[in-house]
Amino acid sequence: MLVMTLLYAIPALYNLGGFKIPETPWSPADKNDGFVVDLGREVEVAKVMLYQGYNEEKYDGTKFNIKFLNSNGTYSESETLEKSGFFSWKVSTKEFKTSKIQITADKSGAAINELAIFEKGSNKPFEVKNITPVEQIANSAGKSPDGKAYKLSNLLDEQDRVDFYTLSSTSTYFDEVFYPRTALDFIYKVHPFERLIHLLANISL
Repeated sequence: MLVMTLLYAIPALYNLGGFKIPETPWSPADKNDGFVVDLGREVEVAKVMLYQGYNEEKYDGTKFNIKFLNSNGTYSESETLEKSGFFSWKVSTKEFKTSKIQITADKSGAAINELAIFEKGSNKPFEVKNITPVEQIANSAGKSPDGKAYKLSNLLDEQDRVDFYTLSSTSTYFDEVFYPRTALDFIYKVHPFERLIHLLANISL
């Protein structure tokens, strides 16, 4: 039995998770706040990835609308990604050709720790020319619950931590989506995420 357990544990636990994740956050300060990514040239974009950061539960459900600059000089709709967790990737694989990408949120507060854009045929993040705000918003220099400043440059400062292939080594899953997040809520003294789980556990006891 011990041998069987060991034989199973080796492939099951190998590369189960990573020790490095995107940590520095940015967050929309208001409705329609966002940013424009200048790619520097026309690119066939194959994938856009957003790494969901930690924030209070009330900001879950924020929708990030992805648009791209078309040949007519206007922005066309691509896809909308909804924030539905923390420390995990949201991915759009809708392909388009453009030199600029605009991403805006439908409300404030949802933390995003990293942005990654991939050119078709490449598995390495595209090195963008620059990133600028859609518009200047007075309170855009807010802070996350852990006190880290929300800066637009944080979206592109940890490209070496982008998980292109599996997404699992830098993402929370199973019980991780509940317990670590609730622990952070208690640490930062915000309304806890895992209220129903605790209630059910107490009832079962």
